[in-house]
Amino acid sequence: MPELPEVETIVRGLKNTIIPCKIKDIIKSDYTLRINYPSDFVKSLLGVEITGVNRISKYIVFATNTHNNIVIHLGMSGRLLLTDSSPTMQQNKHDHVVFILSNGKSLTYNDPRRFGLITLIQSDKINMHPLFKDLGVDPFSKEFTPKYLKSKAENKNTAAKSFLMNAKIITGVGNIYANETLHSAKISPFKKVRDLDDLEIKNIILSIQKVLEKAIEMGGSSLRDYVAPNGIFGNFQNNFQVYNRANKPCFSCGGHIVRKLFQQRATFYCSKCQSDT
Repeated sequence: MPELPEVETIVRGLKNTIIPCKIKDIIKSDYTLRINYPSDFVKSLLGVEITGVNRISKYIVFATNTHNNIVIHLGMSGRLLLTDSSPTMQQNKHDHVVFILSNGKSLTYNDPRRFGLITLIQSDKINMHPLFKDLGVDPFSKEFTPKYLKSKAENKNTAAKSFLMNAKIITGVGNIYANETLHSAKISPFKKVRDLDDLEIKNIILSIQKVLEKAIEMGGSSLRDYVAPNGIFGNFQNNFQVYNRANKPCFSCGGHIVRKLFQQRATFYCSKCQSDT
């Protein structure tokens, strides 16, 4: 599943290529995604101008010159691909929505598993929409402070990795980046967050931002399905310190990288520099 760096890479790439553009036409498959399309989905978007592209957590949000925002979530296997439009353009099997744009490009949402979504949300109601109203803070927001994180961790019997992946506390941090963050902070993924001291809290914040910034710089991680709209794969997987490195030496201390299944997720950590003893 694309995580925050992959979504941010998509957002930054689209900002440079489709703003401002009008939606000239929409081709939609007969298949439904995770949620149903609004009944007026196509009709309400024809001729609309895309005025901005933003990210909320792992969601891509297109602002328009109307009261509607186009909201996209890539689910497990979704992709957005930007190509040149053609009158004879052929849809691939898993192309579910194709936006024909006024700049001669087409933006295609492709999703083999159909766990993603595309919907419309009024701009003045987006913060209270069920998709967003319970989200925590963004890792790059000014609200993501040691005081905030300490208040959320206080008296919690939650393991550090589960804590980082809780979107009601921090948005956008999935399995890959939780593993990498905790290794950078030298904290065991199994340590209870109630036992984190002030320095460890601070190090988690610094490590999340450092890891995510590096991943964005490298275009995200391409392991299975992710590819940027221009068709280029991300390269952060070549910078993994622990993820997918089971039984290999730790780059930091020479310790042994361990893989454990924890809460149905593959968890990678260094047995030496992330010891919880």
